[in-house]
Amino acid sequence: MAYGKKKTLLSALAIFMTITVSDMAAAQEQPAASNAGSQKIIVVRITGLLGLKPETVLINKGATVVWVNQMSEGVEIVFTAKQVTRACLSPTNFTITKEGSFKSGMIPTKGVASLCFIENGKFDYVVSTQAVRDSSPAEPVKPLAGRIVVE
Repeated sequence: MAYGKKKTLLSALAIFMTITVSDMAAAQEQPAASNAGSQKIIVVRITGLLGLKPETVLINKGATVVWVNQMSEGVEIVFTAKQVTRACLSPTNFTITKEGSFKSGMIPTKGVASLCFIENGKFDYVVSTQAVRDSSPAEPVKPLAGRIVVE
């Protein structure tokens, strides 16, 4: 291959890589509340310093939310107001309580839980940790709080 063709090919490859990396970075920076409606899987990171990223998720029916525990301790997802009583098949690390609603099991560090939403509504939840459960009424530890909005 001639030097000129190699140089042109390398330049085109560099431009393609730059565009691809830029598009990926832009997609990751968009808030879930504004672009998640058309996505089928939304990831919520549970972090100690940054809290929930994102805190609010806007999805369509049939979309799955995956919580990734990036904290140094196990956590649980507990819905606080409207309860999730119906979901797609095969939720991960969620069980149905005796009241008929979904509650996560203990999600270990670097573990995940997921739930596919098929009911419309606003589902508020908290992330419960051992520190939250052990806190006293005099000095309560505030849990992380999030919301799933299903349209």
